[in-house]
Amino acid sequence: MAFEGKTKDQILQSMIDESSSEINTEQGSVTYDLLSPAALELAQSYVQMERALELGFAETTYGQYLTWRCNEMGVFRKKATAAKGLVTFIVQQENSIKDGVIPEYTQVATENGLYYTVKYESNNGRQGKLVPVYDNKNNIKYYETELLVIADEDSYGSQGNVEPGEIVRVVDDLSGVSKIENTAALTGGVDEESDEELLERYLETVRNPATSGNKHHYKKWAREVEGVADAQVYPLVGLDVNGEIDYDKVKEGNVTVVVVENDMFSYDPENDICNHVQNVDVEQMEQDMKENKIPIGAKLHVAHAKHKLIDIDIDELIIEDDSIKTKEDYEAEIRELIDVYLSNLPFTVPTFVRYSHIANFIGDMSDVHDYLELVVKMVNCPKTNSNRQSFDNQSEDHHEGHQHSLSARSFGVVECTHGNITVDKGHVVTMGKVNINKITKRQDEGKSGEGQ
Repeated sequence: MAFEGKTKDQILQSMIDESSSEINTEQGSVTYDLLSPAALELAQSYVQMERALELGFAETTYGQYLTWRCNEMGVFRKKATAAKGLVTFIVQQENSIKDGVIPEYTQVATENGLYYTVKYESNNGRQGKLVPVYDNKNNIKYYETELLVIADEDSYGSQGNVEPGEIVRVVDDLSGVSKIENTAALTGGVDEESDEELLERYLETVRNPATSGNKHHYKKWAREVEGVADAQVYPLVGLDVNGEIDYDKVKEGNVTVVVVENDMFSYDPENDICNHVQNVDVEQMEQDMKENKIPIGAKLHVAHAKHKLIDIDIDELIIEDDSIKTKEDYEAEIRELIDVYLSNLPFTVPTFVRYSHIANFIGDMSDVHDYLELVVKMVNCPKTNSNRQSFDNQSEDHHEGHQHSLSARSFGVVECTHGNITVDKGHVVTMGKVNINKITKRQDEGKSGEGQ
C-alpha cells in the first residue's frame, strides 16, 4: 500500500505534534476542532489516491479503466455481437398484408422480451415476398416467407441465442400475420468480453511479444476475432491429401491455427448427443488473416477444435450408512464436479486429464467413503445420434508413469487406472457419461453392506 497508515487519527496526531506547545490541542479545544475536519478530508484524499494508483495497473483496474489501459497496447475489448437466424411468417390471405410483402425492419420478439429486426440482405432476393404453400390437392393452404432477423442492440450477446419456437410474436402492426416461428435456433450472439478475458489477452500480449509473424503473433490475431475464446498455433503443420490437418508431417511455410469458442461444445447425457455450436466462420477468418495480417507467402489454415468426451466408470461406490442419495444422484454430482475441472483445462499442448485429480474429486465427496475400480476413458463424441463410436485398442504412444496418449492415428478409447490421459493436438474434452455399477453402504465391522 503506497499510502498505508494515512488514517484520520494518524494525520490529526501528526498535525497536533507540529503545533506549538503553547497552544491547547486537547480534544474539545479550538485547535483540535479546527484540525479534525481537515484530517478527515486528507485521509479521504489518500484513499482516493490509493485507488487512482490501483486503476493505473492492469491487474488491479477494471471496466472502462482496464479498456483504456489495454488500448495503449493495441488490445481492444471484443464487443457483444448480435444473434441472427431465420423466422417464418405465415399469412392466411395474401391481400391481408400490403403488397403481399413483409416489410424490412419489422420487429419480432420472444415472450420474455428479446427483440429482433427483419433484414432483407442475405435472403436470396425474396425481399419479404409471400409465396403460396399448397396442399396435396393443389389448393393454397396459406402464404409464407422466411426472413433473416438480427437481434436488436438491447438483445445483443448470448441472451439473443434462442431455441427453435421461441420467437412467437410480431411487435409491429401486421394484423394479417397469423403465425411466426423460428424453426431453427438463432445463434451467433456473443457477450462482450469480460474483464478477466481481456486482462488475460493483455498479459499474454505484453509477456509474449508478437513480432514479425511469429507464433505469438498468429495467436494474438486469432484471439482478436469476436467469438474466439482461445487459439492454438501449430507452425509447419498443414493439410493432408484429404484436407485434414496433418500434425505428424512437417510442411515448410505452413501454419495451422485451431480455435475454440465460448460454450462451443455441450453434451446431453440422457440422449448421448453432442451439440456443436460454431458461430465463428473459420473460412472467412482465414481469408481475413491472409489478406490483412499474416506475412506474404505463408500458407495459413484455420480450423475449429475437435471434441472428445471423458467417460467415468466406477465398479463400486462405498457410501456412508446414513446417506439418502441414490446412484443417479452420485452420478450427476460426479459429472458436475469433473465437468468443472475439464472446463478449466488450458487449451495448450500438451494438456493432461489427470487421473489423480478425478480420483480426489470423487474421494472428497460428502458421504463417500471409498470406491473400487475407477476407470477414466476418452471416447469419440457422437454428433447427431446416440451411437457413440468407440474402440477397444489403446493408443500406439505409451509414456512413463502408465500415461496413455491418444494419437491422431487412433481415435479410440483410452483407459487408465494409474496414469493420465493426454489430450491430442487440436482437441478439447468435456464431460461425458458417469456410470456407477453398484453402490454399497458402509457398515460397522461384522455387518454386511446393502447394495443398490
